[in-house]
Amino acid sequence: MEIKSMVEEVLNDDPIKDIVNKKETRLNVISDDQDINTDYTYARENYYNLMEKGHEALDELLEIAKSTEHARHFEVASQLIKNLGDTNEKLMNLQKTKKEVLRDKNVQGPSSVNNNLYVGSTADLLKMLKNKENGNE
Repeated sequence: MEIKSMVEEVLNDDPIKDIVNKKETRLNVISDDQDINTDYTYARENYYNLMEKGHEALDELLEIAKSTEHARHFEVASQLIKNLGDTNEKLMNLQKTKKEVLRDKNVQGPSSVNNNLYVGSTADLLKMLKNKENGNE
């Protein structure tokens, strides 16, 4: 407490407030076949939250940039616009990735493979095809 009062005296500022740690809530991860859907939902929510906060920050940055007319503020605003566009692209790639993962998971190879091999000359093969075409097998 003594350090706080000394700092307050030196800075002649408002009293220093104690920092309250905000309790974070986390999504419970399920370890089974629902992992893909759980991860997809979590990532999608994160992208939406990033975009919402980015839009709010962009609005404030543009107001600051307009009022100060400082080049650096406009540069930061343009970088944020680019980052928001990249986040939109990542959200679309997330959709594509989920579809690919689900398709790969559902696709199975053939249960049996039959390979046919013809041993003979091309002339014999042509004769056989002509005979089949003419109806003579």
